[in-house]
Amino acid sequence: MDTLIKFYKTLYSSNHNDDNKEQDYLDKIQCEKGKNIEKKICDELPTSEECKLEIENMKSNKSPGQDGLSAEFYKVFWDDLKDIYYKSLLKYIEIGAPPFS
Repeated sequence: MDTLIKFYKTLYSSNHNDDNKEQDYLDKIQCEKGKNIEKKICDELPTSEECKLEIENMKSNKSPGQDGLSAEFYKVFWDDLKDIYYKSLLKYIEIGAPPFS
């Protein structure tokens, strides 16, 4: 019984050497920082043209959102929806939640 207790005490005890190993590993990772142009692209708002490209690249017979509307719906009615869709997207980005929720 003592062996079992000792096993679990050892298993669940804090081992400071393990903490150092984790930090050593993290210190060795060298991540290349994004170039300024990449950062700029990531920080910019999407354009209406980019939205159109994403709509065009959607797989058929799929519903991209909770509204149940298919990719074909967005493709067929894009010219009618693009302004509303784009303004809603920008509002979503601004407030961090769908504007209609």
